[in-house]
Amino acid sequence: MDTQSKREREKQVVSLMIRLYCRKNHRAKGPLCPDCAALDAYARQRSDCCPFMETKTFCSNCKVTATGPKCGSRSAG
Repeated sequence: MDTQSKREREKQVVSLMIRLYCRKNHRAKGPLCPDCAALDAYARQRSDCCPFMETKTFCSNCKVTATGPKCGSRSAG
C-alpha cells in the first residue's frame, strides 16, 4: 500500500470511529454534532501532517507532534 493510500485509509477509519461515537453518545442521526465535526477535521489534518506515514504504528507511540505552519498548534491532550 502506498503512503497516500495508507493516509486516506487512516482518515476513513478515524472518521468512522468518530461517527460511531457521536451517534451513540450525542444521539446524532444525521451529520456529526459540531464538536465531533471539529474533532474529525482536526484528526484529518493531523493525518495529513504526519511525517511518518510510511512506517508509523500508532500516534500514541509517536514522540513528534504533527504540527506545523499548515497544521496549527492544538495539542492531542
